[in-house]
Amino acid sequence: MTDNNLYLISLGIVVSNIILGHLFAPIGIILVPVVISIVSLLLVILNKNMSLIRLTLLILSLIILNDLGLLFFAGGTLDKVGLSLHNLFLLISYILSFIVITIGFFTKYKDSSNKIKLKSFLFSFMIFAVYFAFKMVISQYLVVEY
Repeated sequence: MTDNNLYLISLGIVVSNIILGHLFAPIGIILVPVVISIVSLLLVILNKNMSLIRLTLLILSLIILNDLGLLFFAGGTLDKVGLSLHNLFLLISYILSFIVITIGFFTKYKDSSNKIKLKSFLFSFMIFAVYFAFKMVISQYLVVEY
């Protein structure tokens, strides 16, 4: 399987979760950790020659696409409870994908030096932390008040 097919399969999984969330309202949000874990595992295990930073950015871009797609296109109203549930499942998916990326760093790239592994680990941690902090700040403006 080439890397381009792998990207298209991962994108298809994320888009199908967004469509599923639109048609059957709570299922898309509940499946976020499963979808992101599957996409992360596919990209970490099956890629052939992708750099560590590019892999992290690709997984994060798919997480952001899934997050924004569910926020804007999933059914239902976005009250405080719904947004909290969405953010909880997003945090679980962050943790699972970060674990998958970290395991992939230290098992797949054995020939890399420890300095490169540490830089990649810190880079991926900072990217996930910054986006989640940004998401928490922005999400307070998305709530529908009754």
